[in-house]
Formats: sequence, C-alpha cells, structure tokens
Amino acid sequence: MAPRRLHKHIELSERGLPGADVSVLLLSICLVTLRSGGDLADPFLHHSAVHVTVKTLYAQVQAITHASIPLIQTGVILSAYEYASGQIGSAYISIAACIRMAQVVGVDAAYDKLGAVQEETRLHATSDWNLWWSIIVLERFILLEYSNTGRRDPMAVCPSSDLPLPSDTESNSGYIPTYCTLSSSTIQSSSGLSSFGRQAQAIYLLDRCLNETSQSEQGNSEERLLKLQQLDKDLQKRLSVFMTQTPHEPGLRCGTIATVIRSLYILHEEILSIAGSLSVDADSEGLMKSSEAALETITKIMIDVAKHHLDYIARHGVDSLAFCFPKQTQRTMSQINHLGTDESSQVGEDMHEPLLDITQRYADPSIVKQLVHIQAANVPQQKSLGFLKKLKCLYFKNRDHVGSSTQPTLRLRTINAFTQRKKYVALSYTWKSSPEEVNVPDAGYLVQDIESGQMKQSSVRNTVFSRIKRYMDHINCKYLWIDQHCIHQEEGETKEIGMQAMDRVYSLSKYPAALLSRKINTSKQLQLLTDILSGSFVTRRGDKYLPSSPAHWKRAQDAFRLLHYITSDTWFSRGWTYQENYRANKNMTLLITHSPTLNLEKPSRHFKSLDGELLIKSKDFSEQATKLCQAYSEYQPTQPDLTYILSKVNRYKISLASSDDSAPVSMSPTIIKDITSRQLEREWDRLAIIANCCQYTKRLNSTQLQGNKHSLSLSLLTLVLMNGEILRNHPQDEVDVSAARKMTITEFLHKHFYYGLDCPWDNAKLTFNKGCRFANVDLTEEGVRTRGYLWRFDGEISTAQFRNYSQTRKRKRNRQPVKSPLEWLAEQLPDRYRLLSQRLYEILDLEVPSSAAEKWMLNMAGKVEEAIMMGNLIHTATLLGSGPGPLGVAVFVGQAEDTDTDGDSDGSSEMDSEMSTDSDDHDQGSYVFTSFNSAQFDRGGFDLNDLDKRVSLEVDCDSGISDRRIPRFSFESETATSTASVDATQTATTATESESESETGTTFIVETTPTVSSVETTTTALVDTTTAAPVITSADTTTEATTTSEEPEALQTIYLYAGGSNDPALAPLGGTGFTALGDTSLPDVEYIDFTTDTTSALFFTLGERTGKVKIGNGANVGKLAGYSTSGDFSLVIVAETTLAEENDISPLDCEIVDGNGFQMLQCQYGDEGVADLWTCAGHLTLVKPGVDFTSMCARAATAYKLGYIQVVDY
Repeated sequence: MAPRRLHKHIELSERGLPGADVSVLLLSICLVTLRSGGDLADPFLHHSAVHVTVKTLYAQVQAITHASIPLIQTGVILSAYEYASGQIGSAYISIAACIRMAQVVGVDAAYDKLGAVQEETRLHATSDWNLWWSIIVLERFILLEYSNTGRRDPMAVCPSSDLPLPSDTESNSGYIPTYCTLSSSTIQSSSGLSSFGRQAQAIYLLDRCLNETSQSEQGNSEERLLKLQQLDKDLQKRLSVFMTQTPHEPGLRCGTIATVIRSLYILHEEILSIAGSLSVDADSEGLMKSSEAALETITKIMIDVAKHHLDYIARHGVDSLAFCFPKQTQRTMSQINHLGTDESSQVGEDMHEPLLDITQRYADPSIVKQLVHIQAANVPQQKSLGFLKKLKCLYFKNRDHVGSSTQPTLRLRTINAFTQRKKYVALSYTWKSSPEEVNVPDAGYLVQDIESGQMKQSSVRNTVFSRIKRYMDHINCKYLWIDQHCIHQEEGETKEIGMQAMDRVYSLSKYPAALLSRKINTSKQLQLLTDILSGSFVTRRGDKYLPSSPAHWKRAQDAFRLLHYITSDTWFSRGWTYQENYRANKNMTLLITHSPTLNLEKPSRHFKSLDGELLIKSKDFSEQATKLCQAYSEYQPTQPDLTYILSKVNRYKISLASSDDSAPVSMSPTIIKDITSRQLEREWDRLAIIANCCQYTKRLNSTQLQGNKHSLSLSLLTLVLMNGEILRNHPQDEVDVSAARKMTITEFLHKHFYYGLDCPWDNAKLTFNKGCRFANVDLTEEGVRTRGYLWRFDGEISTAQFRNYSQTRKRKRNRQPVKSPLEWLAEQLPDRYRLLSQRLYEILDLEVPSSAAEKWMLNMAGKVEEAIMMGNLIHTATLLGSGPGPLGVAVFVGQAEDTDTDGDSDGSSEMDSEMSTDSDDHDQGSYVFTSFNSAQFDRGGFDLNDLDKRVSLEVDCDSGISDRRIPRFSFESETATSTASVDATQTATTATESESESETGTTFIVETTPTVSSVETTTTALVDTTTAAPVITSADTTTEATTTSEEPEALQTIYLYAGGSNDPALAPLGGTGFTALGDTSLPDVEYIDFTTDTTSALFFTLGERTGKVKIGNGANVGKLAGYSTSGDFSLVIVAETTLAEENDISPLDCEIVDGNGFQMLQCQYGDEGVADLWTCAGHLTLVKPGVDFTSMCARAATAYKLGYIQVVDY
C-alpha cells in the first residue's frame, strides 16, 4: 500500500465521515501497529480485543457494501495477523474471502493498466497489482500450515512469467516503478528488480517445487530424482543471491529467504522419501547424506535468523516476527527433531551413554583434547547482587483496594533479599500440571506484569496462589517470589541474570516452600507419616540403622508404599525443583494437602496447624526416609520401593557417612548423579544446576557447546575438573580400563572421585569436604594444572615425651599447669627451627580468627595438638621453590608411634635426640602438596557463591625438582595411608614463612593423563588415570606453559609518597605518607598502604611503555600492582602476574607528570580517564573520575582523597 494513497484516505476522512470500508481498513492497521503496553494499557485496546472488533466490523461492512480495494486490504491484514498469531483456520477463511473479492473487483488483472499514460491510473494499477501479489504470497504461507487442506492447489494463481513483478514502495510517496518480469530477470542481477519482486521470484520457485513434489506416482524414481536435483541447484543459487544482495528495504528480504528455505525443506523431504525406496544398486545412501547435509545447513540458517529476531527485534518491543517466521521456526525445530531422533547424542545429550561410545563420534577421539577444547567455553559465574538487592516480589492486594475487579490481585514490590530474607516466601512448584491437577483452572488471578507494569491474567494454576496465600498468612509473611512472574520471561540478558541468581533466592529466603500435589486422604496414611517422621520404624545400633522391631515389618511395608506415593509427586522428578530444595537447605517446607476431616488428628509437632495442609520440613522428611531405607536395605525380603525412594529423598549427611562417623567422600558425585536422574526440558540446563548445587565458580557456556556439538558428558567432566574436584590417579589404584570405558559419566565420576577425606571439624563434615578442591585450575594436555606449595619431608619429631611430660607435671606439687601440646612443641623445638617456634607462639596468641585463612590455620593447629596428645609422629618438611635464604618449614601429622619413649623425669629431654633428620633414616621422596584460597563473595557487583578451597595431599613426585620446572604428581589413595601424612585434608599443616619472607607459590601439574601417543590409550586418557608415571615435564615445555615473555622495556625505579591528605592517620606528618605493604585475607596478595613509618624503604619500578607498576625490592619484588575496573572504585593490590591475570585484575597504567615543582604519579581508570586517588583505611584506592568515595569505604567510616602521589627517583 503506497503511503501517498493511504494519506489521501486519511485526508478524505478528516473532511467528513470516511467510508465504512476505509474506516475498517484504518482500524485493521492499528491491529498490527499498536504495541503492547502504552496504548494497549486499556484492556479494550489489547490485540485480541482489537482483532475481534475489526473482524466483526469487517463482516458487517462486507454485508452492506460492495467489494472494494480497502475491504480487500483489510482482509489481507486480518489474514496476516491471524496467520502470525497461530490462528491458521481463521487465516485460511479470511484469505479465501479476499481472493474472491479481488477477482470480483479485477485486482488479478490490474497489470493491464500498469503502462497507462496518466500517473494516477498507473499508481492505482501498481497498488492493485501489489495487492494481488500480497494475496498470492500470503495464501501459500497459510496453505503450507493449514493441515485440513492436505496438498490443495492455491486459489490465487501466479501470473505468467512474462508479466511484471510487484514493486516496492517509497517511504514518502508512491512506488518505485519496475517493469521486470520473471522471464527477463536473472539469478545474479536484474535492473529495477525490487525486494517484493525477489519475493515473487521465490513464490514462483515454491510453486514449481510443490508441483514437482506432487508428481509422486508419475515417472520412474530416477527421472524424478534428476528433476528434483536440478530444482535443488536452482533453489540454492537463488538462496545464495538473496542472502548476499542488499535490497531497498532490508526487512523485506527475510520473507524471501524463508520462502526458499521452505521450498528446500519440501524438496529434500521428497528426495529422502524417494531415496528410501530405491533399489539396492542405486546410490540411495549418497542421496540421503546429501539431502541430510542440505537440511542441516538450512536449519542452521533458520535458527540464526530466528535468533537474530529474538535478540534484536523482539527485545526492542516488536510484538511478533515477520509473518513467515513463527511457522517457519516450528518447521525448523521439527526438522531438527527428525534428524535427531536416532542421533540425539550428536547434539551432546549423551548422559546415559558409555564414554567409549561418546569418544568414537569425535574426529579426534582423545578425551583429553576434547576437555581442553571444552574448557575454552568457560564463563564466570555471575549472580547479580543488584538482582538480589532489588528482588521483585509479589504481594496480595486487599480486596478493598483493587477497584472494580472481582479477581484476586497481586502487585510487584522491590525488596532486598539479603536484609529482608524473613519477609518473602520463595515458592517451588512445577509449571506443568501434575496428573492430580489436570482439571485445575488458571487465569483466576490478576498479576502485575514485570515488563509492562500492567495487570494481566496469570497462567499459574489458581490452586498455587490460593495455597501459598494461606501459608503466607499462617507464617505472617507478606511477599511472594515466584519465578514465572518475578523473572523476565523474554529471552535475553535480563532473563539470564534472573536465572543465574535464582538458586540464591531460595538459599537466602527464610521461608522457602514447595507445593506438592499428592494428598493425604485417610487417618491410616496420616498415622503412617507421623510414625515415619518420628523414627518409629528405625533404631540405631553402633554405626548402623536397623529395623526397630521385626513385628513392624508389615507396617514398614505400608510406610514404604506411602513414601513411594508421596515421592512419585511430579515435584520430586524435576531438575529445577531439586536445585530449589537443595539450595534452600534446612529451611524448605513441603506443603501436602489433606482431607478436611484430618485437621483435628494431625500432631502439630510434625505438621504445624494450618487447616488443610501438612507443613513438613523437607530436611526432616528426607532424613527419616533415608534412615528407613538404610535400616531395611539388607532386610529380607528386599523392599522393592527402597531404591526409588532413596533416589528422590537422599539425605547425604546420613547416606555418605562412614562407619566411624567420618565422611571420607565428597557430595559432588552423588549430587551429579541425582541431578542427572531428574527431568528437564533442556538437557544442557544440567550444567548450570550442577554448578549451582556444587558451588562451582567456573561455568561453561552451554549454548556455545551445544551449538558446536560437544558432548554433554564430556562438558560435565570438564566442569568438574576445572573447578578443582579431585579424582584418584595413583598407579596403585589399578583401574580396570576396560570397565571404565563402559561407564557413563556419572558412573565414572562416582567410581573415580577421591575417597579419603578427613574433616578436622566435629560437625558439618560434608560441607567441609565441598571445599577440598584445587584452586586456580587450568586443564592442559599434560594434566590438571594448579597452584600451591610443595613440601619435602626432612625429619620426624617423637611426641612420646609429651605424655611423659604431662604425667610428670600432674604428679608434682606446686608446679605450673600443664602446657598445651602446641606450646610444649614450640618450647622443645631446636634452634634451627626458631622461626617455626616463634610462629607457633603467635598461633597460640590468636584467639579469634579474623579471616578464613586464620580459621583454617587454627583448625590445623588443633589437629596437630590432637596428634601430639594421641602420640602421633610429627613430621617436619621444607618448602620447595622458596628461593634464597632460609627455607620455609612446616609440620605435618603422621602415624601413631608403635612404642612409648621414656625421657627425663621432668620431660625436658633434648628434641634433637628425638628427631630423625638424617637422609638415610627418612624417605627423601615423600612430598606433601598444600594450598588454600579464601572464598570470594563479591566481584564487580556479582555474588560468586564461592567456597574456601583447601588441599593437603601426600603425593608421589620425582625427587629431581628444580624451581624452573613444574612437578607432576599423583595422589595416595585411601588404601595407601601408612605413610606420614595421608589423604586429602587429613594432613594437618602449620606452615611458617622463611625468615626472608620469600616463600612463594609453585605451579603443579596434577597427573591425570598418560604421556603416550597411541590413539588407543589417548582415547581413554582420563579413564585410564592410573597408568601414568609420576614424572616432571621438561623445562622447555613448562616455561612455555607458565610464563609470558614480553619485549624488554625501560624501567624507572621510584619512591612513592602520599601528599595533601586529610587522613587523621597521616596528620603527624602533615598529610604525607610513606608506602608500605599491608596484608589482605588472600595468600600472596598485599595492599599498598600509606603510613607514617619513616623507616619504610619500599620502592617500585614503572614501565615506561606499558605503565605497569611493580614492587622493586624486598620479599615481594616483581609483584604487579593492579586493580579491578568493574565498579566505580577498587583497592590497589599487588600479586604475582599470573595470579592477577587469573583473577581478572588489571595492571595499573600509570605515568609520571609534572606537578607544582615536583613529579606526580597519574594513573588511568580503565577507559574512564585519569583516576582519582584515595585512601580507604590507609589502603591506596583508585576511584573513577568524578565519583565521591567519601562514604563508600567498607573498611572505615570515612575515605580520604589524596592531593597527589609524589614520585622521587630511586
């Protein structure tokens, strides 16, 4: 429709009453131009209401007037709207009416007047001709989707190829004239050919394709295939041209491309059908592969186009896609499903397949190489603090304030999930109705839309809102968080932010609640459930749960049947509800409806007192169900429901505990197994759920991996390893490689996770075990690379004298109280361990830990004291790679001594005589690897959901270690615990820095892969984790892997002094400060501080080209000064370059500029310009220019801006 002609219609209507046909046309235009929200805030202007109005008026006008161009145009718009909104039947009826009216009016013959002399006549003819072509195009789109038509011929027949193609409109007048016909146009170019003309060309090809594929019974198969293959070539040539040429209006090209793609689908489905019926001699396999490849290519094109629409069009408020795309996308997905029916594993969904089958589908069958490739798709975990601090919740509006609406109403309000966790209920429920809720209605509640702010009918089942409202009233909680309404549902960044942070919504809420659909109907069921929760069927004898009485067997069977009934609820089968329950932990409450007659019978101790609902703590339910399953696990006859129940309500604290009440295993493999057994709409969501529940800070981009056809199983293995989980790899483990190849990924992880953990805590052992992981992990073809400290045993200390000492002290009168074991050890150490003795006294003086590192150190000190009192050997060890000067020293707990050693009567024997330091008497090949990384909780406005990571492992390692090479080691298994320090985290460590404070971290390769090149072995490299010899990599390879070489640059050596500060701490020197390094809570990371200590001799180097600032002297020489650019400010820290890079710390970019008669340091703040320089509790802080940092320092009430930092040459 030419804008010029439309404007004339509007002008005429403004002079008086417009014609009925023009009025309904203008109203139909509103139907496809009005956007949601704004103009559509009035429910009478909603699309559905406008559609009904237009349709009604259209029918009335048709009844009272003759057919006209405006009426036909109205019919086309109506039909197009109905097609795009999925009302295919209505669209077919509307377009059929349009065709009949167009033929009556003569629109199909408008080409006769295209060459008229009068401009107005030509304009009308061009408009009518375009209208006819619009009908032709739209009818074919509808016919392809209208299932009731079968393969019906179109009513609107395409014009002959010698008639002109349609024209494009200009934005401000009429049409761009064209006299191009199909016969005169070429594939590559055509003078004057319009975008609409290209669409017409595509329709000709579609008709040809439909005609050729309908000749199913005519001619022999070989002749038909030749014709179809020629048509395929023509279609692909046209598609290539259409996708590369730039039309007058880019948006019009989409329909053209979609039409050709649809033709290709039809064509190749026909080719596949024919190929399947060919004789054995024919090349049917080649034909099928060719067609499948073509279908795969056009499917990718369609997905890319649809993704473009979703990302760049729908996000900006466009209500619907181009008419052809909703149905075309459905067709695309249908084809994907068709191709993937027998080959789902090719898109990665292979969690239930053996590892050997998975590797055989890769061109390169090396698992190791695939893991390294998959690792490249890592993304940081980003749980937006902003989302949680401004959490959108609903509240029920009082009936007195909802106006004329009779429906219950919920409105949105923003709360802070961190500070108002007791004020909201986080609801866990299944979006899809369970079998018990098939007939439950929805749309009974009006809910404020999170995007438009308008009130809309909710698609959530009515019972969900009614049940949770009664629960909220019962606990007196005002706000409700429900994902369907409190997270943006449109695909895009906003939705992704909400999805990433969703698990934290449940873990922060004081009142998370789950709605189950199963119902307790009888008194017998209620009493059975009461007995289960009371533990009546179970007793504990020693370390085992057993049946309380053989007489209870029959009722126990009933109890199992009841548990099976409850756990068969849909809620127990879904992956997302598993995450919600797990992350909510002990706070989750299960709501189970019951018969009204049971209100007076239910005991409030177990079920509270809400009428109609049993309120059961999920923790209590799973704990008692797990105990019941364990009690009857060996009972005969075997209970058939036991395994099923345990798979739904496994309480890890009970099921993973060992016989001595320790917990030597990690929960991770069991969590992974349970999540794998749950149902999900999208299989690849398992990666995110597993990462959330295992608290992995490193994530994988599942969309990217799925698009690249990576294996979901191998992606999971990569996720596990890159987050530092420890797998067994010691040669003595003797892994059955053949059996391992036949395992699924969950079976493999369950078998090969490290089982030998020993928690130093009395409680929460499994929680502690989650942190037994390597830090700063990088996957390489050589193995898992991590950072930490490597110690070599160099002596033993007998603790037998402590028992003699303590007994003597108890016997003697008027003596000082018995000293603690650690104090005794500090006193008895010989002179050469003076620094170690000093640090032990410092630990004794530490009463309350101020950081996670200090808390860990106190835990380890407690284990050392415990070992001394138990008579265990204490081993001393020397730090490797600590540089010149005295070496760092540590003590480790060993085994209990076989015999007591008597000493002097007062217990003051020389420790030297009790220490074995001779290399001949001690195994010089014994090593221990340790590391500790404090959890990070906030980086750039994101909650990292992190854990403290700690490792203390006895390892096998080559004795020829040098500072320039990366050691490769393997771990002792839980069966090899007879040496000095054993098992992950069992080794208690108290380490001291060397006197020069030069102790440095070392990077290690954790041996998990064999160093062989045969395809057979490489294929199962990570499966065959025990075949590798513990060797050290070559110096050349290590250097390349761990260092980054830069061209030499000129360095300027300088002192830095703060000046012009109002900080009271610097007042004694008139606002001037000397630089020093201050401790952080992280190992090997320091702050740059300004103090009044005039003895400070710290100086720096400044790179003249890069502007990098590094420490120039002392123990931290060479460390890089850096900051984080993600917020408005950042404390300046110094750390090793590799550590800074791994934690996204940007190096300072500074230069020296002239001040008022002196030199000053000036540093950039990312791309924001020159940073302002402040101090926060004495620490140097870079602040984005223009930001007032005065009250933003978390470490002090007030921050102080520096006047300048003066530079003095060294």
